[in-house]
Amino acid sequence: MNERVLPPGVSAAAFSEAIDAFNSATGKQWVFDDPEADLPSYRDPYAIVDDNYFIPSAAIAPAKVEEAQACLRIANKFRIPVWPISDGRNLANGGPAPRLPGTMTFDLKRMNRIIEVNEGFGYALVEPGVTFFDLYKYRQDNKIKLWLDVPDLG
Repeated sequence: MNERVLPPGVSAAAFSEAIDAFNSATGKQWVFDDPEADLPSYRDPYAIVDDNYFIPSAAIAPAKVEEAQACLRIANKFRIPVWPISDGRNLANGGPAPRLPGTMTFDLKRMNRIIEVNEGFGYALVEPGVTFFDLYKYRQDNKIKLWLDVPDLG
């Protein structure tokens, strides 16, 4: 059985209080703190050290800017370091696993709005959870004449 890894310098009582605050900020279903059920998908898939070394204390997935801001205020209040990820793989960099054990994974994949695509100036303003497939579909649906330069195959 995997035991909870706490953020560095944060007591179990303070962390429990922080989890309650995160639950209020995003909804309990978007706070992942069970080491066995929730956190395996946030580990380093190619760890060169013990599989349990680069493990988060928890993960949280806000859906909008206001939720992300509230979560960051809570993390700051309780001195909990965060490790932001979105929907990319970054397998060469440890995937979604934080580089400091006990850091809270800040999973931004639910923040997936395309805010603006400007064909004239050739840019897209997107939230961190927007995938290249999302942007491609948006471009196709809106008949935008811009080329997407994708970093890998789908």
